[in-house]
Amino acid sequence: MSEVIVKIRLLIAAARGHLKKQSFSASTVEKYSRRWEKIADYMCRTGIWNYDREVGQKYLEHLFGPFSYSPLSIKEKTIVRKVQYLTEFQEKGSVSKRRKEPEVVFTGRIGKIAESFILTRKESGYSVSTTASYRQYLHVFLTFIEEQRIDSPNAIKPPHVVAFVESQKRKSLTTQYGMFGAIKSFLKHLHTIEPDTN
Repeated sequence: MSEVIVKIRLLIAAARGHLKKQSFSASTVEKYSRRWEKIADYMCRTGIWNYDREVGQKYLEHLFGPFSYSPLSIKEKTIVRKVQYLTEFQEKGSVSKRRKEPEVVFTGRIGKIAESFILTRKESGYSVSTTASYRQYLHVFLTFIEEQRIDSPNAIKPPHVVAFVESQKRKSLTTQYGMFGAIKSFLKHLHTIEPDTN
């Protein structure tokens, strides 16, 4: 693509064409298109005119709230893949047919500390799957924290953590156990870097 497509209707039309070139069935093309039209409706309702990765993520959080990919249902993962396809096509102009879990990227001051935390775990010999789980769990937590309009480590207080724990009660006990263990370790790491953090 010579330039990034930002107008959602043009993007949808081009992405539909790409699906067809990849020999997806007509029914699959329609299913993807219906989901993308829902994104366009969401953008119209919220006054967003240009699509990008951040808009795709906001749309998913509009549907699921703060989320991690792994614990989602098959139906929810399918929705994420459809959004991911549109985003990748918009950014690269093409999409490989093989799909993978979306990459979690941390941003902001707390996000940088999260990246350093993940790195220390890798350097300590944690397995690839464990550090990937930590990344997913922290993404859910930091998305929740961001929604509370918290952007500095020392603004994270015990009531925020309690509210987050309450918000995750519908997840399986195994997921909760792994998630809360990762977050507890992260908060300890945060406290060593930012001693004023409660």
